[in-house]
Amino acid sequence: MPDNIWLYGFDGFNGLKTVGFVIANTDTEAEHKVWRMYNDFGTDEYDLDDLVVWQPRNDEDYREDYPDVMEIVY
Repeated sequence: MPDNIWLYGFDGFNGLKTVGFVIANTDTEAEHKVWRMYNDFGTDEYDLDDLVVWQPRNDEDYREDYPDVMEIVY
């Protein structure tokens, strides 16, 4: 898994969990890119106070035998 791929997640609109990925060099850059994207939507329906950003290989479901695949289930 490339070092510049970050996963993100937060509690989304109407109780849905929102997850995705972002390309960035650092976790701070990843957070800023996600914040900027959702702020550009021009809505206050997204609560990003609980936004988390992490690298796939640091996820408990990361598998060394399939390093280029990441599944997120909510």
